[in-house]
Amino acid sequence: MMILEATIRSHDVKSGHSLLEAINGLFFQLTRLYQFKGLIRDFDRFFDSYQWKDRTDARNLINQGLELVEQRASEDELFRY
Repeated sequence: MMILEATIRSHDVKSGHSLLEAINGLFFQLTRLYQFKGLIRDFDRFFDSYQWKDRTDARNLINQGLELVEQRASEDELFRY
């Protein structure tokens, strides 16, 4: 919290932007697994909205991803797909 407090007290915009970038990076790291799962579910939910080069291949990969989500796969396992 010291960095946050110092940034607020200093009113330094550049430090504020740097701190915000660090917070956003941390947020992504903490939520990455859930973002991957959500992305796979969204691809499934809105499948027909996309112009796939190969619909069959895309469907197979999404189905594999959904299986991994159901099996509570790790972040590394999901990221491979």
